[in-house]
Amino acid sequence: MKNLMITFTILFVSMTLVSQVVAQGQHSHHNNHQHETMSGSHAADDFQTEFAVFMQSYFELKEALVDSDLKQAGHSAHKMGEQLEEIGPHRLEGDEHMFWMNRFEDLSDVITTIHDAGSLDDAREQFSSLSDQLVEIVGTLGTNGVVYHQYCPMAEAGWLSDEEEIRNPYMPDTMLGCGRIEEQLEG
Repeated sequence: MKNLMITFTILFVSMTLVSQVVAQGQHSHHNNHQHETMSGSHAADDFQTEFAVFMQSYFELKEALVDSDLKQAGHSAHKMGEQLEEIGPHRLEGDEHMFWMNRFEDLSDVITTIHDAGSLDDAREQFSSLSDQLVEIVGTLGTNGVVYHQYCPMAEAGWLSDEEEIRNPYMPDTMLGCGRIEEQLEG
């Protein structure tokens, strides 16, 4: 009987220890998984913060075109290029990483072309291409706050704005208010 009690005691202590080890292992695995997830979202949060600064420069570029100020448009495009380089092509993970990486070089090229544009017409033509790219990027990756995708059928071109009011960057002297809100993009 004494041997039976010792055997049960050893068995009970062993089972308790095994269950504690398993529980600690699961807790450790859960914490590691949670850390990996948080690291991924931290990178995405950093991307969104820097992308919001980039978008502010885009809105400044749009306003420079509304004001028909080629010099200011070039300055805003230069800022956008610097900010894009700070963001870099490898900031996101998974499908978002591939999406961003595939668009990064195209963005860089069109921004450089706007910076180097010799006329407002050239800058506006490239701005249309830039805007089309950013509509797709913001629609896929989101943005901080609300952004309005606006479109002018007379100019056959669209743009993004951080305000609802239509201020047409393509035809500001003759049709400043020409356009409509195509969609409202959030988050």
